[in-house]
Amino acid sequence: MNYAGQKATMRTYHFYQIDVFTEHKYGGNPLGVFPDAAGLSDEEMQLIAFELNLSETTFVFPPQDARANHKVRIFTPVMEVPFAGHPTIGTHFLLAELGRFELHSSPTRVWQELSIGVLPVDIEHENGRVTRVTMTQAQPHFLSELADLDALAQALRCRSEVFDVNFARPQVVSTGLPFLMIPVASLDALKELSVDAPLLRTLCEQHGCKMTYAFARETFSGSADVHARFLSGHLEFEDPATGSAAGALSAFLVQNGVHGRQDDNRFLIEQGHFIKRPSLIQSQVIVHEGEIEKVLVSGSCCRVFEGDFEV
Repeated sequence: MNYAGQKATMRTYHFYQIDVFTEHKYGGNPLGVFPDAAGLSDEEMQLIAFELNLSETTFVFPPQDARANHKVRIFTPVMEVPFAGHPTIGTHFLLAELGRFELHSSPTRVWQELSIGVLPVDIEHENGRVTRVTMTQAQPHFLSELADLDALAQALRCRSEVFDVNFARPQVVSTGLPFLMIPVASLDALKELSVDAPLLRTLCEQHGCKMTYAFARETFSGSADVHARFLSGHLEFEDPATGSAAGALSAFLVQNGVHGRQDDNRFLIEQGHFIKRPSLIQSQVIVHEGEIEKVLVSGSCCRVFEGDFEV
């Protein structure tokens, strides 16, 4: 990155901004994508992500693993993360639109290399147009249960009675990243939650995570199954659509006896409505011989704009 007083040759990198988990611009979760990032250093990628100030920015490189089509690195404004949902969906939507893959049958499967390994991504298309992207998440891990509801209520500035413990107790679940799942009794109660960052940060650290995903089984749309909110004391923003958390939530629902509208472990998850970025996340939980085997998360995207970034 060039600073005042430094003399260096400028390099230009083309980037795109994509709205993910929406069929309309200005909804969903914005994502920055650099489809040709070779030559950028770790420091440069972190500074670019900080400058764009989106929840995540992705950088695409040639693969190091021969099984993969490409390598993707994901940065928030403050750190690199090993895995995330909306960056995976948005990055592969763009790469497919740019013609980086030969789209034959629908879906066409491609493979992305991440720091956690090589994972498949399925791209659905119709008459050359990308319609939906599906990522495969890891087999879920059901981790720490939270016993102290009063401490959670203090961290979310609410009464402990708003937590729907008749459905399930709050629990950390991971399909790649750990989230504290928090059942809430109603949409109104969900809307009123707010974060006491130091308290929530401490509570999450005690339970081995950095992020929470609060949800109600009451929704705005009659076709949706749950409405969710991403809340964190570490990342002090509210994410409008969180694919990694949606996958973990879907596994949590199945684990607690909810199997979707058609009893087939498919879910439609709303998010972002309270911050005027309505999003829809589709998911499916694959169960084999009574055990959850893997989780699929899908969504649509819109390309919003593109530009050049000088480094």
